[in-house]
Order: sequence, then C-alpha cells, then structure tokens
Amino acid sequence: MSGQHTEAFDDFANDYDAALQRGLSLTGERKEYFAHGRAEWVKRRLAAIGARQPAAVLDFGCGTGTAAPFLLESFAGSRVHGVDVSRSSLERARAAHGRAEVTFSTLAESPLTAEFDLAF
Repeated sequence: MSGQHTEAFDDFANDYDAALQRGLSLTGERKEYFAHGRAEWVKRRLAAIGARQPAAVLDFGCGTGTAAPFLLESFAGSRVHGVDVSRSSLERARAAHGRAEVTFSTLAESPLTAEFDLAF
C-alpha cells in the first residue's frame, strides 16, 4: 500500500474509537460488545461444521486490536497475530493487547509464511 494511503489510516487511528462510538451510539453498545459477538459467532460456526479449534488466528485488518482478547477467550490456548496497514493503530494495539500469545505487525512485516488455522 502506498505511503499516502498508509498515512491516511494512521491519521484516522487517533480518532477511530471516537468515530466508531459515534456510529454505535444508537445501539447503546460499545465496540467490545460487537468484537466479542463476532468472535463467538465464528466459534459457533466452526463448531457447527465440526472444525477443530484454531491454534493460530490471523486477525486481518486488526486496527487497534479490540478483537484480540475476545479471540483468545473464544479460542482458549490459541495465539493471535493481528495485521494492519496503520502503524499508529498497531502501536495502540500493542500497548493495549500485546502479550506473548498476541502479536501485531504491518502486512509487510508479518510472518505470513507461518500457518494460520483461521483468518478473522
């Protein structure tokens, strides 16, 4: 992705949570409610088709990493790797959710040669 586009995503990262919450305000819920719901929905769908629990989850377009703790909760014992084009978003993700089983990087820096059992 060109530097110009990446910069636009970085600029938006500072206002992302506020903009998202404005959009969600009519629901009365916060972003975490929906991130948790999406992770649980995927878990139920995988169970419905008899798929094994993923050991490695790729969170593609992870933004500020909100889904990471819910993916870990839904898929206990897994590891999560989030990728995004915005370095600023990734810095926020690392600060809020980074730990041994959760990593974040740009797509260019990502270990996409590694195997992932699930792309979220």
